[in-house]
Amino acid sequence: MKEAKVGKRKHPRTSVVWKLGREVKRVGDKTSLPYWRCSICKGKGIITVLSCKATSSPMRHIESRRYKKYKEQLIRLRKEKEAEGPNAPRPFLSISAIEEFRSLLLQWIICCHIALSMIENPLFRGLIEFINVLIIQFLPSSSNTLRQWVMDEYKR
Repeated sequence: MKEAKVGKRKHPRTSVVWKLGREVKRVGDKTSLPYWRCSICKGKGIITVLSCKATSSPMRHIESRRYKKYKEQLIRLRKEKEAEGPNAPRPFLSISAIEEFRSLLLQWIICCHIALSMIENPLFRGLIEFINVLIIQFLPSSSNTLRQWVMDEYKR
């Protein structure tokens, strides 16, 4: 495949995949569908060409390269440090930090009249995970658990 100049289009390409790739066609083949070549891979010396009947396949490829679509833009995700054996330092949370989080969460829910079901909302959970990926494991996954926490706090 070789990159060929493409004539003017009736409609501009609006998908974010075109920010990280180019349209290519087979040389001499005027009837075939265009292909999408990944600019990320090209920069690393790898040739990745996908059919571009639709943009879902190029989007999956871009996501596999640690990019995510957010508000019609592509965002590069950071690489998480991988452990280098059993003695590698692991991030941790102290018991006091977990208790402080629990207390602040309950204060927010009670004082601001937040619905207990908010704890099950994937958008809320995503926000908490973004702020601190370690604390998500201590966030209750059920509104019933949160209800019990509120009742226990009231009794205390």
